[in-house]
Amino acid sequence: MNTARERTLQRLRSGMDSHTNATAPVISDAAIFANYPEPSALVERFGARLVSLKGEFHGVRNVHEAAACVQELLTGLAASSPQVCLRQRHDLIDLVIAQEPWLHTHTTPVSQNLPNEDFAHYQAGLTTADFLIARTGSIVLNSAAAGGRRLSVLPPLHIVIATASQVVASLEEAFAQLKNRTPASYMAIITGPSRTSDIEKILVLGAHGPKRLAVIIVEQA
Repeated sequence: MNTARERTLQRLRSGMDSHTNATAPVISDAAIFANYPEPSALVERFGARLVSLKGEFHGVRNVHEAAACVQELLTGLAASSPQVCLRQRHDLIDLVIAQEPWLHTHTTPVSQNLPNEDFAHYQAGLTTADFLIARTGSIVLNSAAAGGRRLSVLPPLHIVIATASQVVASLEEAFAQLKNRTPASYMAIITGPSRTSDIEKILVLGAHGPKRLAVIIVEQA
């Protein structure tokens, strides 16, 4: 019998036994990240971070201003295609669309049975979000609530409408709140437009999804 081998195995077993009931310390995001956002500046921090990632940020006061913003984003696209925008069926989006007759004409509620190839005919996808992450400029999006993953991936422009109350400091806060919700089969965390820099280290937007990402935050819905 190899006594040296047995002694080594015994030390390993002893170490495992001593850590079996150990609990890893819980360290919050605020204690880890020096750039953790202040509660009073979450919307501003999110907007700045999103813009640094080549996204487009629009802070508005109410749903009427949000409607005008959506129309401005879509107007240039409407000239090139009659099928402009697919939109998620959601109370906030419906309220925004109701402010402008033009939006009724140029946006279409998405249906689950819409073929994948039909998504290619639309220039934009309009969704809400579950949370907006101030520290990283990310969007947490439940695909089941947003008309499926295709709506935020296939159209060249992804427009997100959310309220200021949906902005949280970090993913830690978002996950803590998600514990009280019905689990989703799929959830995406979107940080800026789709991109790649694999080829010659040149940044290319729209490589695997939307080339443009615009987020509209409504102060008071």
